[in-house]
Amino acid sequence: MPVVAVVNLWLTNLTDPGIIPPLSEKDAVVELLDDGHTDIPDRSRYVKDAKGRWMRAVVTPEGYGDFEKYCTVCNVWRPQRGYHCTVCGHCMERGDHHCEVMGNCIAKLNHRFFALFLCSAQVGCALMMGGAIWRLQRLSFPNKDVWDNAETYVLLILAVFYGYHALMLVFGTFHAFAVVCDVTTKDMAGDEVCRNLPCLPGKRNPTALLRSWRAVCCGPIIWRSSTRVTPLLQDQGEAGGREV
Repeated sequence: MPVVAVVNLWLTNLTDPGIIPPLSEKDAVVELLDDGHTDIPDRSRYVKDAKGRWMRAVVTPEGYGDFEKYCTVCNVWRPQRGYHCTVCGHCMERGDHHCEVMGNCIAKLNHRFFALFLCSAQVGCALMMGGAIWRLQRLSFPNKDVWDNAETYVLLILAVFYGYHALMLVFGTFHAFAVVCDVTTKDMAGDEVCRNLPCLPGKRNPTALLRSWRAVCCGPIIWRSSTRVTPLLQDQGEAGGREV
């Protein structure tokens, strides 16, 4: 288990999380919209959200309506479940959150590795705790005689240490559930999941869930060194928070 945890930790940090490559030029349609033009094809598709950002209506492969948001920093249309991370400097596809411990975002292409890392680390800690408790029982703990043995104190420390970390890593179970049910932390923070539960009719229907599994669980492994993208300069309008 420690080897599995370390390998997935390494993959989480060194692979592309799901960066949407930024563009150097502003989208032509957005330029026209900002200039007040109304003679734009499908003008009714474009609206502004509460923060004044352009959104456009799209249709999912299953035929359900959805929205894409325009990022003025990266000059790209990002999916509704994407966000712009001001720490990484990029828009992320199917973004879950920015992890300070990992030092990068958890998104479409590395969420699987992040979940596997947490789960394998949790199982490893639970096994180590169980081994320490088993050994304490073999020593007839908590009889008085065992307190004269230095091994008892070492085993107690190990049991508490690994037990604490097993409890702290319990949210790894949530991320495993999130990958299986196509749910992100940002989805849980809002009402998206309550409005449309996984595997039920709507945007989270079984066909969409299978498409998500193919994209998230079977997506390509792209090393960050081979897809290095230079972040564009932050725009005043979108640089105010970590995730926009």
